[in-house]
Amino acid sequence: MKATYANFDDMAFLNAVGCLQNHASPAWLKVRIARFIKAFQNEYKVYDEQKRELWKKYAEKDSEGNVVTVNNNVEFKDTENKKAFSEEYKELLKVDFDLPELRHSWIKDVDIPDGSFAAMIDILVLDVKEEEPEEAKNGDSGKN
Repeated sequence: MKATYANFDDMAFLNAVGCLQNHASPAWLKVRIARFIKAFQNEYKVYDEQKRELWKKYAEKDSEGNVVTVNNNVEFKDTENKKAFSEEYKELLKVDFDLPELRHSWIKDVDIPDGSFAAMIDILVLDVKEEEPEEAKNGDSGKN
């Protein structure tokens, strides 16, 4: 399944991923959710590194070379640097990446607030033809 770095700018999406992590479910679904979250976290690290590089390139820096922030907002030297940052950042948000498959029907019972779940719908496989994963067919309910 595809996602873009724009998903990292969406707090509802991030909240939904967190809710998935806390869901008690069959073992096969826990594994799939864990794989999804691990891939998501790895991509977030790449995104965060790239965003920080853009800040280093365009943001105002203090005497020690650190990016200057005011009220948790990055400061820019001038409008030209801010515009250049914005243009490159928009391109960064378009970068797509693959995530392990999670089907809507597999997680529909997860306790996710409506707005957060809606944020995930765009990247979830929506079960055009519903098929249970092999793990579920084999009767793995997650109970020992």
